[in-house]
Amino acid sequence: MRRTKEDAEKTREAILKGALRVFYRNGVSRATLAEIGTEAGVTRGAVYWHFKDKIDLFLQLHAHMNRFPEAKPEFWSDEAIETLEDLKLAMLRRLLQFYENREARMFLMIVYSRMEYVEDFKELWRHERHYQRSSMRELEKTFVRLREAGQIHERISPSHAARHTYVFLDGMFDSWGFDEDRFITRSELEETVNEFFQLFEPNRDR
Repeated sequence: MRRTKEDAEKTREAILKGALRVFYRNGVSRATLAEIGTEAGVTRGAVYWHFKDKIDLFLQLHAHMNRFPEAKPEFWSDEAIETLEDLKLAMLRRLLQFYENREARMFLMIVYSRMEYVEDFKELWRHERHYQRSSMRELEKTFVRLREAGQIHERISPSHAARHTYVFLDGMFDSWGFDEDRFITRSELEETVNEFFQLFEPNRDR
């Protein structure tokens, strides 16, 4: 029977989900395409039909898991962020993606603790470095705008605030990876974000 485009997309989706589980369980370097195919319920040939090799599969999984607007550097300089409260809510929205989405947390733990950024994955390392630099650049734009609007303390350096904010977010993700189930509750997450952004408020003593 001739496969339809819809069938092919379903198979591709099953392989990505299978790869996520195998990468999470065994790490990227030890995972095999045969094991991923078994996990996904498809043949090894089907895996090769959709993905050139394991590196290509991982990179496409990476793109798939980061397809949301909140995962783009430009998210942090959205013109809709007009107040410090808006930025705080944007941060909470990003973190809640991981709190509420088990697959997102699994992928985060793969990236932080179940792979090596060497040899074939050097390109991914370069991508992550570019993402970091771009995110801080976009955050700085927002902090410049917020300072001009009197939303943050006038002495705060936008570039420093951008770095602190990125480190806060990255540190939350990294810490989550070591204690996924007990690291933080939803109410604690909201409290932590609120407390962090209090550091920038214009009425705080410096």
